Amino acid sequence: MSFQYNRFLALSSLIGICLLTACSGGGGSGSPPTNPPVPTPTSIPTTTPNPGPPITSTQTVTLTTGSSTTVAFPAISDGTFGTLTFPPAISGTTGNNSSNTTFTLSAQIPSGVPAPAQSLNDSVSPIAYITMQLDKGLVYGATPDVNFNFSNGTLGGYAYLAFYDPNNPSNGWTEISNQAQASGNNLHLLSRNYLNQVTFQPSVSYVYAIVENVNQPQLVSTPANLSFEGYETLNITLSENGYNGAITITNNNPLILTTPITATMVNGAVTIPLTARGVGHTNVLLTDVHNQQIILPIDITRTKGNVN
Repeated sequence: MSFQYNRFLALSSLIGICLLTACSGGGGSGSPPTNPPVPTPTSIPTTTPNPGPPITSTQTVTLTTGSSTTVAFPAISDGTFGTLTFPPAISGTTGNNSSNTTFTLSAQIPSGVPAPAQSLNDSVSPIAYITMQLDKGLVYGATPDVNFNFSNGTLGGYAYLAFYDPNNPSNGWTEISNQAQASGNNLHLLSRNYLNQVTFQPSVSYVYAIVENVNQPQLVSTPANLSFEGYETLNITLSENGYNGAITITNNNPLILTTPITATMVNGAVTIPLTARGVGHTNVLLTDVHNQQIILPIDITRTKGNVN
C-alpha cells in the first residue's frame, strides 16, 4: 500500500507541475489572438456621362430615276435636324438608274471648301452644311426639297439653299432655291427646276449649304427701261448684292424683241443684250431664284438701223 500510495503522490505532483507550467505566463504560449473581421468593401456604382447628339449625322440612301427619295437626318449637337427630298433623277450617266449616295449633315464647313460669304454675300450666315457623294453618276432637272428644324434663335432674316461644285471651283457658291423669310424653328425650301440639267459625277463631294441673309438683297436693272431708236442691240445690267445664280428672262413679244431665255449672275451682276426686231411696246420680265421680279418696259421706234 505504501508503494502505491507513493506512486499516486508522485503522479499527482507531476500533473500539478505540468498544469502550473501550461497556465503560467512565463514564456508559455497561450491561445492565439483573434483578429477583428475585415468588412467587405461596398462597390460604388459609376455613371457614364451621356455624350449627347453627335456633331455630324451621316446617312446613306439610294437615289433613283424611278421615284423621289428622302434622306432624314436625326438631330446633331446644335439641335439641327430635317430632311432632303430629291425628285426622281432624269437618267444615269453610264446606263445606271440608281446610285448609293452618302450624305453628311454638319454645322461645320467641310475641309477644303471656301466660305459661302466669299461668293454670295459678306453678310450671309451658314447654318448647316450637307455633303453628298454618289457611287454612280445621275442627272437631275430639279433641286431637292429642304425641310429642316433649328434650335431657338437660329432663324432670322431670309434663308435659302446654296450649292458648291468642287469640280467647278471658279463658279463658287450658287443660290439654287427660293429665298424664304425665316422665323421660328422650321424652314421649308421648295424644290424648283434647274435652268439646265445638272450632272452629278460619282466620287465627288458636292456640298449644299443652308444660309441666312439678314436683309433680302434687291434685284436692280440699269437702266430701268429701254428705248430703241430702230433695229439695234442695247444692254441692261442686272445687279443683286452677293447673288450668284440664275436669271429667267420672259419676253412678252418676241416678234419685236429678241432676248436670251436665261442668264447667270456672277458676283452680283450680269449684262444682258436685247435686240429690237420690230416697232412697238413690250415688257420683259426678269426673275431670280428668290422669285424677285423686275418688269422692264421696252419702246421701239423705227428711226434708224436695219433688221439683220
